[in-house]
Amino acid sequence: MGGPIGAAVGSVFCFLQNTPILMADGTFCMVQDLELGDHVAYGGLVMAHGMSLCLEVVEYKGRFTSENHAIFNGERFVRAINIEGGVPHSLDKPVVVYPVVTQHHTLVSNNGVVYADMMEVDEPGISDADKLKLLNDEKNLEFARYIEKEILWTSVNSVPRTIHH
Repeated sequence: MGGPIGAAVGSVFCFLQNTPILMADGTFCMVQDLELGDHVAYGGLVMAHGMSLCLEVVEYKGRFTSENHAIFNGERFVRAINIEGGVPHSLDKPVVVYPVVTQHHTLVSNNGVVYADMMEVDEPGISDADKLKLLNDEKNLEFARYIEKEILWTSVNSVPRTIHH
């Protein structure tokens, strides 16, 4: 997709269908089944949810996102296209992806990875470099590390969780 619309759509940060999202109650909900007002773990209230088309995706730890999605790599947030271990895929036909905005700009899938939401930060209209700088401030990094530790502890010390549609 070219032109201004293609550029705007290309910058949407989304998950492919059937990506399980960790909910506040410890269960998982497929990204396409999230509803406004749902409560996701660590991210709080789902404030926006939609659909978009995407031709460039990255597979990381068994989950697919748009290539520009911000992912916490254990040390800092990076774009999916730049994450070590990520596998980029250029598609012949666009696929539907689901952008999500949460109260605290955080989403977690069942692969234990911490993702930023579509807005990423509370500063609309700033450059990508500035968004990454804000995402990687010490407060956000501390929060992402906390989530990773809690998820690891929970996965080791609990029974499998339910996935609902």
